Amino acid sequence: MLKIIDLFDLSHSAAGEWLKGITWPWEALEGITDTILRLGRDPLRKLGPGDRLVGAAVNALAQGVTPVHLVTGIAAGLRFAHAGDPVAQALQARIATEGIEQVASEVTGFDATSPLLAQVIARYAALG
Repeated sequence: MLKIIDLFDLSHSAAGEWLKGITWPWEALEGITDTILRLGRDPLRKLGPGDRLVGAAVNALAQGVTPVHLVTGIAAGLRFAHAGDPVAQALQARIATEGIEQVASEVTGFDATSPLLAQVIARYAALG
C-alpha cells in the first residue's frame, strides 16, 4: 500500500478507504474461461509501451519495486508462438532473424540499457 500512497500522494487513511472500495464479485466469473490463444493473441499490441504488462512494469520500477512477475509475463509474451495467431508467428520470425534483444527493445520500447530489458532477456532465456 505504501507505493499507492506515494504514487497518488494519499494519506494512509485515504488509501485504506480506497482499498476497501475495491471488491470483485468472484462468483460472477464462474463458467468464464479464457483460452491461452485469447490471452496471448496479438502480443505486439499487448507488449507495447504503456500497455498492460510493459506499462505496469515501468510504473513498478519507478516506484522502486522490481516487477519480477510482470517481467515473466513480458518474456512469456515474447515466446508466444501459437500457429493460429499470425501476429505471434511474425514476431517469432523477427526474433529468429533479428535476435531477441533487438526485437524485445523495439516491441516494448525499453532502451537497450534499461534494467527491465535485461531482466526480460534473462527471463526469456530461462523460459526457453
